[in-house]
Amino acid sequence: MGRHGKKVVVIMLMGLLLAGPFALLHHAAAQQESLQMVSAAKAANDKAAATLHQTMMEMDATSKMPMTANEKAMMKAIHDLATVVQMLIDSNKNLITVVEHGTK
Repeated sequence: MGRHGKKVVVIMLMGLLLAGPFALLHHAAAQQESLQMVSAAKAANDKAAATLHQTMMEMDATSKMPMTANEKAMMKAIHDLATVVQMLIDSNKNLITVVEHGTK
């Protein structure tokens, strides 16, 4: 290999040596960002669960009042929707757990 070829190899190796730490920094920043997104998702899911719980407590208190047949039907529909929302909250919690284990 000639003198010119050695210079090219040295320059390429220098480039790799410089690029390595930048790649690590980029990876660390991306991982930090994903951890922040998981934390935000967890906080939003916890807030949704707390809001649902509070709403259902209020609904239970309201259901003790005398109601017409229409009001009873609406209460049943609301309880059915609350069941679906609870299922979504549980699914989100499971997905968050999977993502947390995947990022570790």
